[in-house]
Amino acid sequence: EERNLGFVPQRENVYNDHLPYANQHDLDTESNTAFKVVKTNLVNAVLLRDLRPGVTYWTNKLTRYIRLYGLKFSKEDHILLVKLFYEILSIPELEFIVVDHVCSILKKLLKKRELLDRNDLVLEWRPLHRICEKYLFSKMEPMGLEWFSVMDGKLRGLVRCCRSYFPPNVTQEMLEEWRPLLCLFDVTMGKASQFLDWFLPTLTFTEEERKVSWMLWKDEFLSLFKSVRNGPMWEQHYVKLFARLAHNNIGYIDWGPYVEVLFTRLLRTFQLPVGKLQHTTALSSGLPFEAAASWIISMMGGENTKKVLQNLKLLFDCTETYFHPSNYGKWSPNLLNFMFSLAVKFANRIHRERYKTKFWEPKIPESHLITDDIITEFVMILKPVTLMSLYSKLASISSPRILQILAYLRPELIMPSLVEKTYVALNTLTEPHQVRACLSALSFSLQPGIKGYPECRQHVIPLLFQCLPGLDPNDLPKSAVTFQFIHTVMTLVPAIDCSSSVDRFPSLTEEERELCYATAQFEDFLLQFFDRCFILLEALSQDNEHQSQLQDGDHKSTEVENVSEMLLVTATSIVLQQASKEIYTLCLKKFFQFSTTHLYEGKTARSSTSTMIAAAAKVHPEISFPIFIPHFVSEIMKSFEDNPESIKDEKVDKQVLWDLTILSELCRCGAVKLLEYRQQLYEVARMCLSMKSRQGYLLGAKILNLSICAWVSFHTNDRRNVGYDHDPEKSLVLREWGATSDPSNIAIKWHVPSEEELEAAFSCVEEFLLPQLEELQKFNLDQAELDKDELLGKLEIIKDIFSGSSYLMPIDTKDVVDVQPDSQVSFKSWKVMTLEALPAYHVVVNRGDRQNLRHRIFTTVRETLLKIRQSREDDVKSICMIINIYSLCAVMHELPKATFDHQWKAFVAYKAMIRDPLRQDKKRSRISLIDRVSLQHMMRLLAVERAVYTRMDHQIMMDLLNLSVSHYMKVRVNAQGLFFHGLLLLPTFTYKHYLQPILSALENTPQHNHQQLKGGLYLLLGKSKSQQFFGCFQRWDVMEKVWPALISAPHSEKPSITKMYIKLATKIQASFKTIAIESKMTESCTQAALNVMKWTSSDVAEVVAEGEEYEKKMNAMNLQLYNSLVNKLIEMFHSSELTWKYMELVTGMLSLMLRYDVHLPLEGVDLFVKLLVDDSLALRDLSIACVASLMKQMKREHKVRKMTWEEISGVVRDSESFGKVPGDRPDNLCVQYNIDDLPDTKEKFEKLNFIDKTHWGYYCWPTKVKIYAPFNEQPSLDRTDNMSASEQAVYNKFTDQSFVEKFVNFLCLENEKGKDKFDPKRVDLFRGLFRNFGDSFLPLFKTHIQRLALEKRESYNRCCAEIVAGIVMGSKHWDFMRLEKMWMWLIPALRDAVANISPETMRDWDKAFANMVQNRDPRRIHWLIDFLVSEPAQASTSALVESSKLYVLQGGIHQQEWRVPQLLQKILSMVEPMIGHPYKSLRNRIGSVLASVFLFDLEVSGEKQLVSRTPSVSDFMDRILPRLDILLSEETPPLSNVSSESSAGSFSDSVKSEAVRVFKTVMKWVVSAQRSTLQPFKTPLLKLLPLICKMYPVDRQGVDEELHRNILMSMSCIAQCIVPPEHLDLITSSIEMISTSKSWHARHSILPYIQVFVYNNLFEVTKNESCVKRIRDVVLHLLEDERLEVSKMSLVTLSGLLQCRVIQMDDELLSLAFKKCKTKLQKKSPTTDSQKSILRRHAGVLILSACVLSSPYTVPDWMPRLVMKLADHLHDPQPIQGSIKSTLSDFRRTHHDNWHDDKQKFTSDELAILTDLLVSPSYYA
Repeated sequence: EERNLGFVPQRENVYNDHLPYANQHDLDTESNTAFKVVKTNLVNAVLLRDLRPGVTYWTNKLTRYIRLYGLKFSKEDHILLVKLFYEILSIPELEFIVVDHVCSILKKLLKKRELLDRNDLVLEWRPLHRICEKYLFSKMEPMGLEWFSVMDGKLRGLVRCCRSYFPPNVTQEMLEEWRPLLCLFDVTMGKASQFLDWFLPTLTFTEEERKVSWMLWKDEFLSLFKSVRNGPMWEQHYVKLFARLAHNNIGYIDWGPYVEVLFTRLLRTFQLPVGKLQHTTALSSGLPFEAAASWIISMMGGENTKKVLQNLKLLFDCTETYFHPSNYGKWSPNLLNFMFSLAVKFANRIHRERYKTKFWEPKIPESHLITDDIITEFVMILKPVTLMSLYSKLASISSPRILQILAYLRPELIMPSLVEKTYVALNTLTEPHQVRACLSALSFSLQPGIKGYPECRQHVIPLLFQCLPGLDPNDLPKSAVTFQFIHTVMTLVPAIDCSSSVDRFPSLTEEERELCYATAQFEDFLLQFFDRCFILLEALSQDNEHQSQLQDGDHKSTEVENVSEMLLVTATSIVLQQASKEIYTLCLKKFFQFSTTHLYEGKTARSSTSTMIAAAAKVHPEISFPIFIPHFVSEIMKSFEDNPESIKDEKVDKQVLWDLTILSELCRCGAVKLLEYRQQLYEVARMCLSMKSRQGYLLGAKILNLSICAWVSFHTNDRRNVGYDHDPEKSLVLREWGATSDPSNIAIKWHVPSEEELEAAFSCVEEFLLPQLEELQKFNLDQAELDKDELLGKLEIIKDIFSGSSYLMPIDTKDVVDVQPDSQVSFKSWKVMTLEALPAYHVVVNRGDRQNLRHRIFTTVRETLLKIRQSREDDVKSICMIINIYSLCAVMHELPKATFDHQWKAFVAYKAMIRDPLRQDKKRSRISLIDRVSLQHMMRLLAVERAVYTRMDHQIMMDLLNLSVSHYMKVRVNAQGLFFHGLLLLPTFTYKHYLQPILSALENTPQHNHQQLKGGLYLLLGKSKSQQFFGCFQRWDVMEKVWPALISAPHSEKPSITKMYIKLATKIQASFKTIAIESKMTESCTQAALNVMKWTSSDVAEVVAEGEEYEKKMNAMNLQLYNSLVNKLIEMFHSSELTWKYMELVTGMLSLMLRYDVHLPLEGVDLFVKLLVDDSLALRDLSIACVASLMKQMKREHKVRKMTWEEISGVVRDSESFGKVPGDRPDNLCVQYNIDDLPDTKEKFEKLNFIDKTHWGYYCWPTKVKIYAPFNEQPSLDRTDNMSASEQAVYNKFTDQSFVEKFVNFLCLENEKGKDKFDPKRVDLFRGLFRNFGDSFLPLFKTHIQRLALEKRESYNRCCAEIVAGIVMGSKHWDFMRLEKMWMWLIPALRDAVANISPETMRDWDKAFANMVQNRDPRRIHWLIDFLVSEPAQASTSALVESSKLYVLQGGIHQQEWRVPQLLQKILSMVEPMIGHPYKSLRNRIGSVLASVFLFDLEVSGEKQLVSRTPSVSDFMDRILPRLDILLSEETPPLSNVSSESSAGSFSDSVKSEAVRVFKTVMKWVVSAQRSTLQPFKTPLLKLLPLICKMYPVDRQGVDEELHRNILMSMSCIAQCIVPPEHLDLITSSIEMISTSKSWHARHSILPYIQVFVYNNLFEVTKNESCVKRIRDVVLHLLEDERLEVSKMSLVTLSGLLQCRVIQMDDELLSLAFKKCKTKLQKKSPTTDSQKSILRRHAGVLILSACVLSSPYTVPDWMPRLVMKLADHLHDPQPIQGSIKSTLSDFRRTHHDNWHDDKQKFTSDELAILTDLLVSPSYYA
């Protein structure tokens, strides 16, 4: 409805309607004013071109507006604001801090997607892409020319909000942008995949939209996803993309063919150890669980539902045992996270289909909706594993949440099991963790249980009684969960006795009547509950008694005490609020009796008791106050009368202390009722304030403080779930159990301060606070003397009374101190009304001199402070108390803010716990809604407007600054804390007032001391977590003053100050962001701002002109400040006074001043180049990085041309093959390396178009390829004349021979032995030098390189690698003559270097060659490539040199990826003869090289490559296998007796050992390839399987260790491969063949392979029935094997296959087992027949054993029968007897934990037999 708002609000904050002081009209007026202020000023800031602080300030204020009022503006304003901020974000080179603010506000505006649809708003994707490109893949940041913090999460969130508003037809543009980057082996793959995942639009409505949107890429990317089977990092982006596609288009895509693919990848992500091959190959990354869950849930509905649910059931069946608590491992969190995501996504889907009312996304077709049957089946799949995991270590977090969602879906399926489990847990005394888990789960699921499953209500009261023993003083975690459970029950169930309603409501069902009678027990329960609470209090007091009274005043409570107190108080309050008045009165009497008959000494016990009693009294003050207050007042007054001298005692009498503590807490509540007892309380307070004891007068002040708070605050005691107006005559309370309320009608009863209460509060202040002030005044004027304790007492009393009334006193805003803003933007915000909204308040305030009360307190206390500082500065406690009073004077509520944050956190956690995951609306229990309204009120209290900066604020802040550099640490700490807090709250530009005083603390004056310096440094350091601090205040005018002051501060050797400097330097480095020097507002941005206000440019022509002027002025000023700062820092460096620590600080600051848009002045360049040869290592390292950055700064533009593919290749495209399939195609031959056509002459070289980006052309071509223009159009490399001054400075140094020599010698030094690594920064430096200056410096470096190449010393060799890498990288743009000349001498040097490689520098050279080769067209560096490939062929002296040559070759060629197929062929032919090499290190390297060579032998997207030029695995295998034949021959024994090194002996021995070495190398290759290649499974590898199985180690005697490990690893790798479904039959045939092998080793070893292979390809295998049948036959056949080892292994495999449901435990299997068990045994002499019959019967027993072992943690119905059947055969001959014994012992071990449940499944006779079998007979029997 349109109130008088004038518009329909988008989404306002519903909780504002229930605030006590607001009628709708006032709030609307307030919010309209506020929005107008924000909107106008935001637009003004844009027109005045003040991005920071103007735009950022008003962006923050808009955030605050949304927090207070919600999105309370019209749709039109909403759209215009989004457009304005999006335009601001599109400003080129926008400052990082502004980007950060704008991203946050855009997310807030776009978060509620249902408010704006695509007809309202369309956004361009390119500006957002530009920002992402800049901050995620910055070219400047790694070079140190730009600084910003991590933005990934923020940007991802923003793109997620914006992409719904991209038009669908931009898909083609996006694909053209990112498709060319999709090279599977390149880093760009990750970047492109990330952008595709973030940006591609998937929301479509019509068939036309689909055609131009996701249909363009769906099949292509899915086949790419399918063809890659090794979990590369980028795979997860595609899973997220498909999950989103599926979610947005349910019912429009058939996902059937991909179900098994997804489940197979998912199962592998869990990394579960399977069977005997426990080794799992590490994936570089698994699937993201949330996305996988979303994809699975979105596939449901329609024809695929059955398939999806079957696979889901299979997934949980085969992982079930891993959920068991005793089976805990690194996989447990993954399994639980996935299950939780699955439940959440399913609930979201139900919400979307059944409950979501407002959304514009496509509707799901009727045919694909989730039916009730699907819900039931889904719940039944998740239920068993969730209940099983309930007791596991981690599950206390996720399992209860999963059960809660399942209980909302199907309460009747979940609640009975959960309740039963809880009863069992409560009855076992020995397992407290089970009690905790069950009660926690029940707390979560109770609400859906009570609402959706009425039988659940019967259990509520019995469970309450049963859980009472859980309140155990010795087990706090258990008590906490029990309290939580009681709290949850009580928020859902009113504790009201309904037994009398049975007669009144004849229509009740039998169940309801019983329940009504049961509610009579509530009274009993509450009395027992409070008895338990009192026992807990007793325990607290005993813990406390050892603390003597002396410490009592300052005793800090421990964590345990705080938690206990909180639990007691919250439970008391909630339980009594839900109770009927009759029950309440009974409980209250119990409390009264307790409080008057007990006395505890410890502070914690006292405060817990008093807060509990107060919580009880607060519920019905009208009943409780007459009982408590008169009693305690009279007791206290009586003891004062009896003992008048006690006022002067240092200690308060114990009884008085107890009574006072309780009385003071009672004042927290019942404001109206308190007025009646005002005079009595004042009497007590007067007596207390006159006491000498600190405890006494503080309690007196507390009584006054809390009374004032109660009178003047808005609060509510109404936290019942059933309103007080409930009439038991008319309606049944029973029906209210588990009720939820709607936020629109919760009708809260607030306490609103009346005129009488406000008057009482003011008069209380006047009566008690003013006399204290007058005494202070006398002390200030030296008319009275106060000692330290007396003074502190006065101040504490003032502080306590003032803190109750600080909101009450008006803030004077007349006396304003001027703050000079830089810009014309207004920084005045709006006023949020609370107390001021009450007419009575204004009446009361204007009586007498109440307007000036606050000021009067401030001036008196300030005079006291000045007096103390003059006469007794060591009175630290009083000064700290004054700081607290200052905080109240300036309303800098630090404490309320902390309280609010704490309560907000607690509320969010509780809301998550009780939120209905299906409806997802704001309907919750009435209590939680009331809490939320109270928080809204607190939020408004905290939103005090700080637009004016008064004289009082100024004086307070200046005093705090002075105290911040005091001698005393405690004073400094307190003052700094409050100062930083004030800094955040006060107006934006006030910092200008404080800067000079802070800097003067750093000045070197005669009166200077360490404390002052330390205080100043702390003031610069700011709060620990705060990003905004003076040391690095992100403004040029501040930094220009602060940084030089920091350096010129007096040098101190004190360790604490040195530490401070290190802290400051670290914090500056960490939080420095590049600040704009020049900012430029765009026209479109100005226009968007005008649209928001509906102004035309002529209306604001003056403002716009002023803005342009301001922008010019600020840009010029920023540049001048930047130069001034840099010059000051350089001057300071050159002044001779600095120590090395400060030198490091200055250079560190200078390094932050390097930027990509403004060049460093010449003096700076000079300084950094000189420091390259400084004696300090730290300075040298820093300057290397900085000079590298400077080189990037000075880099000259190289001309680029854009050409089409035809222009580059000179060929007309053949549309048949062009860009069809990734990989080798005719159209990309032109960029591949061709040995026969190298550019080895100047003409050829200059004619070629070099393409340096390796990824272009692999997947497809960009429409235009960027290529460098010919050499004659590039900047000249002859640098003798055309240089800038900075370049000249660098040139002069690097052409100076002695400088270069010194520099190289420094680079050769070893910094830290064994820790030095190849340094990319040095490479960057040389790269920059040789790129910018051509080969000018080469002659000087040449001799050094040639010298270093011959060195054997590690650091020299490494230095050589760094310099060479830099030179080669820098020579990218050199012409042919220069290059040829360089390579002529560099290649021999490299040859020497490689010959001198040591194991330590191998990695360094690997990195060096990789750097030289990466992102270079191989034809541009053909000299180097030729060297790399031909070098290993040269004979060398040692295996180390041989393998290091291969190592660097591999590193280099790897970077060229798919572009050098000819070279790969050449490398293969070179290493193939060396495969059987005698040296292990070389063989290992060759194995790894083979993996690199075959890396590109792929079938991408399911199609063969059009022309395969890379080496192929199958050809290689055909050549290798004949060399291994000898190992398969009958004569060769299995591994245990073969050794590769035994070369002596006959010819056949040497052939054999050669074959074993070849075999080892091949194994090494299989294992290496598993990690690197994208398709680990290749069919030729199956030919190795028989050999691996034969050589597989069964026992460990005399084993060749290397071979043993290689075989284990390779077997594991081959078994874990994901196999394409078309190859399953091939594998099955191999298995059948090996299972009939004559070698029992082979038969034995194929079994573990079967188990792991089947598990990893479970979903594809189970789909293929013939494959399953053949595998089953193999396993059953091997059970009868003549070798016992084989049959035992088959038992393990069979039980595994039964466990993951590949083989079904059906009647057929059992009848086969029984039939075999009946085989007759021949008693006579052993013959072959008798052996066979034993084997047959043994096989039957093994099948039964496998069945029993397949359920390790449960006892299914069929199990007792099978166990008994096994028992019948216990006396059969061996090996039957042994197998049964081992099975039964395993059975006993795995069922031990749950035996009390499991034994219920057996009859008593069966149990007796079992006990005989399982329990060993006693030795003494």
